[in-house]
Amino acid sequence: MKSLYKIIHTAAGNQWQEPEKRILSESLWMQDQGHQVIIIAPADSPLLTRAKAVGLSTYAIAFKGLTRATQGQTLKKIFRDEQPSILNAHGRTDGSIALKAAKQSGVPCRILSCHSAKPLRNSLANRTLYKKLSHYVFTGSDHTTRRLKTLFKLKDMAIFSIPGGIRPPRSLRSRQAAQKQMADRLALRQDTAFIGLLQPCDTRFSADHLIQVVKAVKHIYPGPQLLIPVATEDIRRHLDHAMGRLDLSARVHLLAPKNRWDYYRALACGIHIPARRFDEETIPRHVLEAMYAACPIAAHKTPGISEVIPNQETGLVWQDNDPKQIADVIKTSLIPSNAASKRADAARAQVEKRFTIDAMARNITRIYRLHQVRLDRRYHKVDLDIFPDDY
Repeated sequence: MKSLYKIIHTAAGNQWQEPEKRILSESLWMQDQGHQVIIIAPADSPLLTRAKAVGLSTYAIAFKGLTRATQGQTLKKIFRDEQPSILNAHGRTDGSIALKAAKQSGVPCRILSCHSAKPLRNSLANRTLYKKLSHYVFTGSDHTTRRLKTLFKLKDMAIFSIPGGIRPPRSLRSRQAAQKQMADRLALRQDTAFIGLLQPCDTRFSADHLIQVVKAVKHIYPGPQLLIPVATEDIRRHLDHAMGRLDLSARVHLLAPKNRWDYYRALACGIHIPARRFDEETIPRHVLEAMYAACPIAAHKTPGISEVIPNQETGLVWQDNDPKQIADVIKTSLIPSNAASKRADAARAQVEKRFTIDAMARNITRIYRLHQVRLDRRYHKVDLDIFPDDY
């Protein structure tokens, strides 16, 4: 008979980005397996709103302002009332309050998930958070695990790489049908080939990086058309102006994001660039989804990308922002070949094995069970020590 747990997640973010999407996906998987899940987040956050909408139990706490001490007391009351098996905090802002309250309330298993690759100092506050208040640290990549393990001198069984898992679709449109659908949408020839940015462009950092990539591959045109999903009107105007300066407005299409799976399938080459300065260590969800969809990948090499495209076995990478290297990588990705088919097949197989929501959540529950075994052994040892040696 499997153990069932009551799990509380805390999060201080007020956006709907990768960490929040991961928390909700993981929570729904756990609930489907019979575990109880509670989300504690700011009242107006997208995470709390969506958690309520899908029927998860929730509490609203801001995790900021001058009432942090009061928030800690509120959390201790929640922990005493709910009696959770596990508390998983998702960052320093909520973790500094929630993990302390959980320890004081006797929550058996306390976890800090580190989603950010921003540099950390080996300060007393950080050492307390990562070593004293947390039983385990979860990271999104092996690179982050190595960095934090060295920084805080964490033991092997105190920190784990748990990359975010994707939820595959029930079916995928054929590549030919998806490509023709995109051509019809843009009123282009049916045989038009498409290069596309894999993730919606939502920051000036990624937009400016993307402009450099477009400059590098400009001479590939007038062959494939370039597709750029954009997230905001400000970014659209910025890119539209830049493409006009490059005389590429007729060959570059700025799209509102629609069905992302059809989009991946329509691409002859999917391009990944870091969206933010501190995204280099993360394993991007959109890259994993595109790999599952057998979309040929051309990516800027980062520590996170190296974990899913090792030795260019599942895609192709460029190392520096050298225009010729970028153009060569993308041109090679566009050439149909046995090597390209093998890369696409290997990419899909790798994601199915390691990077689905099922794989992620199974790894997490193994750690829950490991901690339960440790607790059981500790309590059993205490019971035995009550009796004399000759009992």
